[in-house]
Amino acid sequence: MGSGPDKKFIHLFTLMEKLSQGHELYALDNALCEELNINSRTLRRYLDELRIYFSHVLVTEKKLKTIDGKRLTVYRISEHKKDISDTLRYFLEERNELEWVLSMIHANDPTFLTKDSNEEKKEIERSIAKDK
Repeated sequence: MGSGPDKKFIHLFTLMEKLSQGHELYALDNALCEELNINSRTLRRYLDELRIYFSHVLVTEKKLKTIDGKRLTVYRISEHKKDISDTLRYFLEERNELEWVLSMIHANDPTFLTKDSNEEKKEIERSIAKDK
């Protein structure tokens, strides 16, 4: 393995590969730090750098991990259909103003709601009926 910038780029590509395989990465992952032969602070910097470069596909969220029972920032590739569905579910449960959300979804992917489960469709229809 090279030194300096070469080593960093190899590490960044390794992290991108793991993300593309569906892994959730976090800075305190000791096994990953050992695999790359870096410390958790360097891993955090690399993950933050990837988040800056690929903010359109990389999602960060706080998750409870078994390490010290703390909430850690987890980095993962966005699953657009799942993330949109989770967001829609949040608005159904927490808010009453859905019209703008549905308009935005329909403008971006008119087939999205046709692919959704029947139960969610019925819940959306009920919520829209309440808003009118």
